[in-house]
Amino acid sequence: MSTDEIRGVVRHQIETLERWLRRLIDDVTQNHYEGSLSCLPMKKEILSKAAARRQKEPRRYPREVDALLFEDLIAIICHPQQYFNFQKALSEAFQNGENEARTYLNRIVDARNPLAHANEITTHQALRVACYSADVIDSLKAYYKRNNMAQTYNAPSIIRIWDDRANVGDATQLPTDGAVRYFDFKTTQLRPGDVLQLEVQPDESFAEDSYRIDWVVNNVSSPQRGTGRKISVVLENRHVSANGFMVSVEMISNESWHRYGNADDRITLHYSILPPI
Repeated sequence: MSTDEIRGVVRHQIETLERWLRRLIDDVTQNHYEGSLSCLPMKKEILSKAAARRQKEPRRYPREVDALLFEDLIAIICHPQQYFNFQKALSEAFQNGENEARTYLNRIVDARNPLAHANEITTHQALRVACYSADVIDSLKAYYKRNNMAQTYNAPSIIRIWDDRANVGDATQLPTDGAVRYFDFKTTQLRPGDVLQLEVQPDESFAEDSYRIDWVVNNVSSPQRGTGRKISVVLENRHVSANGFMVSVEMISNESWHRYGNADDRITLHYSILPPI
């Protein structure tokens, strides 16, 4: 491969790993630390810097975990007082505890930092990233797959959904007894001319080519549609609604059956769209 191709592969691999680690930390925080990074038993410098970063750019960092640097992710996961909460998920990659995890994750940082500053990386660094990050991702996939297999309907689902207005919905906290789940974001008031950007975090223990993600803006005469993790909607006068502007997202697997008949997961978001000024 050319140098540019190698850089592209390495960058994609690191971004995928970061996404997985953020999900793991977010899940552990929700399950063990009251849903807040501030409750982690560690020095607060990392967390306070992340909080300041998020406060400065809330649209860029909709979740607390999004404002953490890659080095911060490692520091949180490998902290001796909390590694036991991450150990099951990482056991297939690191069998000897947090010190081993820290050593190998820091070797990935050695390649990530030159990439972030447009500097060259060596072939050896690229191979390290490919091998080490794949080991971690495979361990996390296996962990979440084990959790999925415990469910009657082993089908892809949406873990979280967020927008560029700092609204975050934890889909794992919603009741699952019905086909449609929803979040009410009506306190975020929008007007025609605004651009609303939405993104979902799917359960990535399912391969990306095993499902599709479909979006639809519901309350307009000609529904607007999109596919993939993200959608961007330019609001117009026809979107004005006192009852709530609705955007729905569905996950649909490639299987011949689906959890809810014709889809495996479905979430609807509600917003208020005010008249133009």
